[in-house]
Amino acid sequence: MARFSLQSLGLLLTLAFLFASPPANMTLIKYSTFVIPANVEWTETFYVEPGDYVSISASGKWRYDPRPQFETGPDGLSNVFTTLKPGILEGKFGDGDVIPIGSSWEGYASNRGKLLLGMYEPKGNSVANYNDNLGNVSVNIFVYSRTNTGTVNAGTDGQNNTQLGGNETTPLVNNTESQGPSATDKTCISSIVLFLSGLVSLGILTKYDLRQAS
Repeated sequence: MARFSLQSLGLLLTLAFLFASPPANMTLIKYSTFVIPANVEWTETFYVEPGDYVSISASGKWRYDPRPQFETGPDGLSNVFTTLKPGILEGKFGDGDVIPIGSSWEGYASNRGKLLLGMYEPKGNSVANYNDNLGNVSVNIFVYSRTNTGTVNAGTDGQNNTQLGGNETTPLVNNTESQGPSATDKTCISSIVLFLSGLVSLGILTKYDLRQAS
């Protein structure tokens, strides 16, 4: 039974590594980091087309109320069991429906337009309710497409990152120069590395299992 469990775990690890990367038939077309402030309803990020594959990861702390007990990360309050938790990072594609993003989200763009990100404010969407919010979260966004443009653009939308505590904005660095391997090469390399890592994990577990059996 122990041998079966260890081998099964190794197989699951291998499969997890295999499917950890975006769809193989898609190419990374743009990526960047955006600062999403808590004191505005929506912040514009990349323009996307329907069917683009988008990967989002977020980190940081913010408050939907200035009092310290309301500080939370991009996943919102952990003790609230609703789809949109107070303080969660939410988003929408253009004029599409609002979806929970949290600290990690991957999926296909449902609408054409800007990917909008912001904090879910449980008190309502009025400007006044957002004005007393504090903090911001840092969001990494990768956009993949079936259209092979031949270049990978970092920050091509010229996004302005609003810093909390004032009205000043700091332009996002725009870096469109080709550096190192192409996006397709990077995706292939990442997939190979993940696959080999899975095989190594499976081999280690199998070796451990054989020692236990002996």
